This record gives sequence, structure tokens and C-alpha cells, in this order.
Amino acid sequence: TKIAVLGKEEHCLWAERRGIANFTEEKLRAFNRRKPVIKRVFKRFNQTLCSKELLRLIPRILGPALNRMNKFPRVIAGTMEQEISDLKSTVRFRQKRCMHVSLPVGHVQLTADQLRQNLVLAMNFIASLCPKGWGNIGGVHIKSSMGPSVDVWSPAGVVQKGRRPK
Repeated sequence: TKIAVLGKEEHCLWAERRGIANFTEEKLRAFNRRKPVIKRVFKRFNQTLCSKELLRLIPRILGPALNRMNKFPRVIAGTMEQEISDLKSTVRFRQKRCMHVSLPVGHVQLTADQLRQNLVLAMNFIASLCPKGWGNIGGVHIKSSMGPSVDVWSPAGVVQKGRRPK
């Protein structure tokens, strides 16, 4: 995960020592609200963090470009180490027109119970994002890296890609 820090001098110095991209208020003002420049620079980053004091000024300094790119900064609430570890361990679900969602839910070292728990948590979260909940979901399949996919759930009476209900 590539992260950028927008903030005061102390946050920027901390980020610079650890090799994380950082932007002070002066650097941000140098963009001069030019949308192509802002898009080109911030396209490289997955997440952005910002100091509390600078957060209110971001729309005035940069304009709506970051918000339209879905990269509006998150506030630095605790320590920087804690915030960055939280960002790196977060999975973001994004829904687009295609309703096929693929995401990792586990790894080899997990027990069967831990894997089931991760899968149930991910499925319930995706169902909560849909307007009709589970009514929008046509089926759930588990796929391992080397094996065939396994049907976990499908609504009764729904024919999926050439498969007949049992």
C-alpha cells in the first residue's frame, strides 16, 4: 500500500525518515489547484493521511480533485505508526457496475474456523453494501489458488452460468 502524508512539519519529517511520501502546506499550495497536476501526483498513492489542522484547508488548497479520485485524506488521530499499520491492514470494498467481487479472505496458515469467520465477515459486509442486501447477491464461491471453485451459497431456483440448481 502506497501512502502519502499531508501535514505539519513534524508529521512530514517523521514520514520522510521512514521513506513515505509527504507534502507540507507549502508544497500543496504550489499545485495551484491545477487538476491535471494533482491527479498525476496523487494517482500513485492508495491512501492519504492528513494532520487535523490541515484537513479543513485541503478543499480550499487543492479543490475537489482528491474527493473525486476517492483519495480524500484520513485524519491522523493516534500515533503515526498506528495509523499506517491500520491503513495497511484495511481491505477496501468498491462496487462498480460489474457486481463480481474478488477478494482474499485467508491464507494457508489459518485454521478452518478462522477462514470461516473471515468469509462470513466479508460476505455480510458486502451484503450490507447492496441496496437489497442478500437479494442482490447471486451466489458465493470460494476459490483457492490452485484448486477448483466451490459453491458456498446460491439462492434457491437461480440458474448460474450453465449450472442447474440441485
